[in-house]
Amino acid sequence: MHSSANSTRGAEPLPCALDVLASANTPLAPTFSYTSPIHPLLLPEIISTIFQLVIPDQDDDEHWQSRSDVLRSCALVCSTWRAPAQEELFRNTIVAPSLSSHMGGSVLRKMEELTETLDHEPILAGHIRRLEVNFGTPRWTKLSPEHSSQLEKLFAILQLENKIEKVSARNIRSIEDAVTVMSLGAELVEFVDCDFPTSADGATPVVPQFRCQQLAFIVCTFLSWPFPASLFSSLKVLCINFVMSDGLATMCHFLSVVAPHLSSLSIHFGRGYRPDDGSSLFYSMKHLRILDDPTLLAQNEAVIRTTIAELPERLYTLVYRWKYMEGTDEMTGRKLQELIELELAEKIFVVYREDTMPLDLQFLVRMNGRTGHIIRTRRIVPDGQNAGIGIRWSEGFMRLTEEVLREEGNAVLE
Repeated sequence: MHSSANSTRGAEPLPCALDVLASANTPLAPTFSYTSPIHPLLLPEIISTIFQLVIPDQDDDEHWQSRSDVLRSCALVCSTWRAPAQEELFRNTIVAPSLSSHMGGSVLRKMEELTETLDHEPILAGHIRRLEVNFGTPRWTKLSPEHSSQLEKLFAILQLENKIEKVSARNIRSIEDAVTVMSLGAELVEFVDCDFPTSADGATPVVPQFRCQQLAFIVCTFLSWPFPASLFSSLKVLCINFVMSDGLATMCHFLSVVAPHLSSLSIHFGRGYRPDDGSSLFYSMKHLRILDDPTLLAQNEAVIRTTIAELPERLYTLVYRWKYMEGTDEMTGRKLQELIELELAEKIFVVYREDTMPLDLQFLVRMNGRTGHIIRTRRIVPDGQNAGIGIRWSEGFMRLTEEVLREEGNAVLE
């Protein structure tokens, strides 16, 4: 034991690990610096997913602006964050007047700024999936030619890196601007508060790269819509809400043209009003599977049954807007029960706008569930509630359509 202690005390000190590596000519790990290539701990895809979860999309302009400000700050944190933050920042792009401004001048300036940004960094255009352009002027005012010119310049740049799925145009005032919007090639095109006046030269407009499958018109005036029928051969979903009275004839003609191709239709001519030739369009809708027609469902039983009977095939889903007509939940529930008993479709999809499902609707769902009638429900924000790119009725209807058609397809496969 004594000798052992002496041997330990007299032993040479253990060499440092770095000395061993150096004596073995083993290369050391490089010293990291700001100029050295550093592999990030998180892949850009993971960072992007974190941004989506922590900074989610919102349904109105105010929250959208806040989200944009946060993402701009994230893009300045470091080079690793920049690309994912920019991708999320440009994914939903809105060009609209400021909340404090109702004049179109600010929109023109924002279009110019966005055009310059995308021209300088074209890769950013490839991040845009949903684009909204809102001229923001009252519909009785006339837009300057600069608006149309700048819109063409912006969309020409977007064509270079075009991955846009939805484009929404608000307050445009000409057929020429409609051509520009549709030429972007998005599968979902939406027009809100737009006027389509009679074309000056009467020529048939040409729309290159048009592949729209879902088209929506919200509170629009149709003095003309001079597009050829062949242009809309791929159209599957059509949403028309609140057509101005002076454009009903044009809109009904357009509906008759696209009717044979439609699988899903949401049409609302206005509360308590339905054109005489509106119901006669149904007989040609040989592929229609989903119907939302609140004006029709507000009619008496005989009118509803006769109109639906014109459809070549039985509907898969009939959409019922809860409390569309003024009245109590009890009155609305009674009307819904009548529609269930008419057996107009395999399923009824009830949409409502309250924050919580009305008690009467809960009762009807439970009661009819026991009898085998299938009722599904969904809360959808109605038109006019949001000025931003969030869910409106048209977009909610598009999502509902995708869900129902996918469900029907699975039912057929089974």
